[in-house]
Amino acid sequence: MSKQKKNQKNQKNQKKRINKKTGTIILAAVLVVALAAGFVIPAITARNKDNKEEIPKADSGSLVDGAVDMLDDGDSAPASDDSSTDTQPNEDGEKAPAEDGDQPDASDEESGDIDSDDLHGYTEGLPEEGKKPSGYTPQKEETEEPPIPTISFPYAIPDTDLVVQQISPYSGYFIEDASDQEVSDIAAIVLTNNGGDLDFAGIGISQGERSLAFSASQIPAGATVIIQEQTKAAYGTDYYYSCTATVTKSSGFDLKQGTLMIEEHNDGTFDVANVSEKTIPEIKVYFKNYIPDEGVYVGGITYSVTLTDVEPQTAVTVTSSHFDAEYSQIVDVKISE
Repeated sequence: MSKQKKNQKNQKNQKKRINKKTGTIILAAVLVVALAAGFVIPAITARNKDNKEEIPKADSGSLVDGAVDMLDDGDSAPASDDSSTDTQPNEDGEKAPAEDGDQPDASDEESGDIDSDDLHGYTEGLPEEGKKPSGYTPQKEETEEPPIPTISFPYAIPDTDLVVQQISPYSGYFIEDASDQEVSDIAAIVLTNNGGDLDFAGIGISQGERSLAFSASQIPAGATVIIQEQTKAAYGTDYYYSCTATVTKSSGFDLKQGTLMIEEHNDGTFDVANVSEKTIPEIKVYFKNYIPDEGVYVGGITYSVTLTDVEPQTAVTVTSSHFDAEYSQIVDVKISE
């Protein structure tokens, strides 16, 4: 084997080992960035309608338009390499990568190119040069390294109930950090939760030479959510090599009906009434952007408001720049007694 071929082979092996470790690295990055951003964003509260602050509201129409355009775009991910060898069907009938322990290690693969120097110490008993041993069967020489396996979407993430339906470019508001900054053609995924309520999900996807990270909180059972890449990474057309996830399951979302009554208003407010006979020390309300016509949540981000010492038979009016009765949905309420 020539020195040049050995260098090329070493470079390919190094790239494979990097892609194999990408999932763990991405998920760690997801958690760090999510925590740094304060992933559940608190909203502003007011005790009564007369004292509401004038808070600039996000343009819900623009948010909806960007999300619908992305959904209409469909699966923009490149097709899998047909020569890929390490994908296998999982229980959901989707393609899923083999477990780490099952994936071939590039350094252990046989290339078929044998350098005579490598045979030193193993030549005893071999036939003389120009002669073939008894029972000799010609072997097809492998001239290329096996391709790096790729994945395509929809993709059922192994060991979870999550399915990435598509990955596509997104243009509109960037909402994952509550900044509502205008962005164009960033990477975003459409994720479906086929399991129970989740407090958190972090998704790591490797594409080409880069890693993409997506995170979402408060994902209801059965929900589909559009999640923007946390660093505003541009959408790309390189092949995808892996998709992994870490999840935190919830004990179950609950709107505390019978204890609380929540009434939404078209002016960007909602009332939280304590209909019990006791003062509630703390009430925390979680809500997400939602498009009812599509049945899709927009953004992994979850907004929250916290009310304290709410007396019996008392209603508190909540004002938030991110709440819109038409395009928001309250997903969970937690109370302390």
